[in-house]
Amino acid sequence: MVADLILFAILVFTLDHWWSALNRLWFKRDEIGKNRILRSYRFEFTVTGESRYNGRIILFESKILSIQLDPCRIQEDFYHD
Repeated sequence: MVADLILFAILVFTLDHWWSALNRLWFKRDEIGKNRILRSYRFEFTVTGESRYNGRIILFESKILSIQLDPCRIQEDFYHD
C-alpha cells in the first residue's frame, strides 16, 4: 500500500512539474542497439505532511528503472483508522 501511494504521488508530481523536476537527460542503447532516452527526475515527498524527504526516479523511455527514496519516519498510527 505504501509503495502504491508513493508511486501515485510520484506520477502526480511528475505530470504536474515534469520540467522543473527533470534533473538529467542522456541516451542509452537498447537491446537492438538503438539510442533511447533516459531521464532522471528529482522530487520531494512527505509521509505525514510535516517533514519533506528527497526522492529520485530514473526512466528508460516509459519504463521505470529505479526509484530512490530518502529514509523517512512513518508514525505507528499512520495506517490505523
